[in-house]
Amino acid sequence: MENKKITKNLYCVILMGLVLFLSLFCLYLLNDKYEWITNNKVENTIENVINETEEKEEKINDLFYNQRAFLDEIGESSNIDFAKTLSPSEQTIKDTFLSKINPINLSLENNIKLKTDSLLNQSSISSDDVYKLRREMILSADSYNIALGNLANDTKGYELFTIITYQAPLIGYYYFDGIEGTYLIEVNYAYLYNVMKEKLTPSTRAYCILKNEVFKYNNSNYLYKDGGLGITWNEFKEVILLYDDYVKKYPNETEVNKEYKTLFDIYIGIIELPNTPIYENNIIKEEVLITYKDIIDNHKDFTKYGELKNKYEND
Repeated sequence: MENKKITKNLYCVILMGLVLFLSLFCLYLLNDKYEWITNNKVENTIENVINETEEKEEKINDLFYNQRAFLDEIGESSNIDFAKTLSPSEQTIKDTFLSKINPINLSLENNIKLKTDSLLNQSSISSDDVYKLRREMILSADSYNIALGNLANDTKGYELFTIITYQAPLIGYYYFDGIEGTYLIEVNYAYLYNVMKEKLTPSTRAYCILKNEVFKYNNSNYLYKDGGLGITWNEFKEVILLYDDYVKKYPNETEVNKEYKTLFDIYIGIIELPNTPIYENNIIKEEVLITYKDIIDNHKDFTKYGELKNKYEND
């Protein structure tokens, strides 16, 4: 009787062992088929997700911009107090201007929203789309710019003109710029990028970033105004290198190549800026030559290397 009990217990142990073995074997097969994850794999997967998220966030981060950066620079260089208390007559000029500019700004906002909403309904937004939008935005800005021109006549003083312009409302698609003694509004590529970044093609996204980087040199989309370069020749060299990097990566972007050609022609004197020529007494300025040499020595993959080296050695 005792032996039967032992034998029965032994069978139970063997049976349990067999069930355990089969269970483990089945788990192994399922793990192999469905790639169930061990603790180590979980950690690796979470790390990958974090990395992918960080990469995605890095790609879509908004660009920083300051619509009034140009005016801030003017205010600082001219010691203009934007919070200055205006006289009754000055306040009247300001109130009259704001009563005109507020509806213009609202109309501008509605107009641009229609255009950008249409683009955002597309599967992607190309560089050509952005170029076309920019042209339309410049045309749409006419009324605003005319109002600023009239304000310049009404204020008859640069300080008051600057203070009132600084306090004027302006939608994010534009920033305040200045040329030939007056102010105007221009296209804000950083804001365009922030609104459209999810739909921009890689080359278009890179273009908006390029334009935003160029903006930082002069608080303007324009590197030269009134026949003169608004930055140093060394800074201009840095811009040339930014464009060169872009066209190397996206050689088929025709409009950017045109922009680059114009800038490079200025850089080597084919196009001369009357107020900032590269020559002095028919000799290239030393500060310009230094920038040429830097590219020749340190940027062997420069797309216009041969042309620049020939200019450096023979002119």
